[in-house]
Amino acid sequence: MNGREQVPAQSKERDAFRALPPRHECRGFTRNLMTATVAQRVQKRRATLRSLGLRPIQLWVPDTRRASFAQECLRQSQLLRQDPQENELLRLTEAAALDTEGWN
Repeated sequence: MNGREQVPAQSKERDAFRALPPRHECRGFTRNLMTATVAQRVQKRRATLRSLGLRPIQLWVPDTRRASFAQECLRQSQLLRQDPQENELLRLTEAAALDTEGWN
């Protein structure tokens, strides 16, 4: 078994099945996953991901919900409007987007 039990086909049985605490079966031994703390489950998950060659990173992105974000976008776009190189790049990009001959 791959650690997942089959869900019964009938709706009432399926709902009852979902109400049960998660279980894990390994070599015939079944244990309740709720006995492991959240920290232990997270630690196990991270160890599994690391064993697959992955590593965690923290990624910071602008908060688009802040009013200052919209103001900064407007400020930068107004600066680009006056830039001759930006205008040329925009013209080339638009021309390339219209050139779809042979695309099927």
